[in-house]
Amino acid sequence: MEGSARGKVRIVSHSQAESPMIATAIGEERPQTMRRSRTSLSGLVLLAMLAVLVSSCRLSGTDESESLAPTVAALLTQVSVQATELKSQGTFISHLATRIPRSTAPPPGQPTPTPPVMGAVVIEEGRCCVGGLAGQALLIRVAFQAFSPLAPVTEMRVRAGGRWFEQDEFSETDWEPFTSSKTYDFTPPINWVGFYISAQFRDAQGWLSPVYHDDISVEGMPPSPSPAPMP
Repeated sequence: MEGSARGKVRIVSHSQAESPMIATAIGEERPQTMRRSRTSLSGLVLLAMLAVLVSSCRLSGTDESESLAPTVAALLTQVSVQATELKSQGTFISHLATRIPRSTAPPPGQPTPTPPVMGAVVIEEGRCCVGGLAGQALLIRVAFQAFSPLAPVTEMRVRAGGRWFEQDEFSETDWEPFTSSKTYDFTPPINWVGFYISAQFRDAQGWLSPVYHDDISVEGMPPSPSPAPMP
């Protein structure tokens, strides 16, 4: 019995040496998710240690039981703390389980319809640049494409210039019959400059397309110098 009691005392001493380490590990700063995931495991460890100490107290003498009393009291306090944490976490989990997500429904109102008329504008078959003599008219070809699933495309309005134009800038632009191509005269200055086309299309039922754009770089080359007259 004495050997058995000593063996159990050694177990208790080992547990006493570990209990500050467990308390320190629990008290360390770490992410909240790690503390929550290990709370139940720490509680099980404390309960197992408490069971070993209680068994040791029953098998040991009165003096040894009295020396183990502070350790048992400390373990009971840790078990109480763990139980409180588990209860609060259970309340939080229940709150998450019953929480109603925010509504993601769009605000009431009529959505803006997608224009059914589609089209395209292509300058000089999609080339990047053209060139000519500065100060002389240059012909630039532009192709127009348009389609509507509701009715034939019958009209278009076009603006040409040194920049793109948006739909609110077309209020003063007249409608003209739709055509698949047009040629524009453009007189480039010396050096590079941009030529821009903006167009909008309308079908026979009055549906409008978005405004489509295209542009091309134009180089204005200086004329070749005239040869000096012979003496």
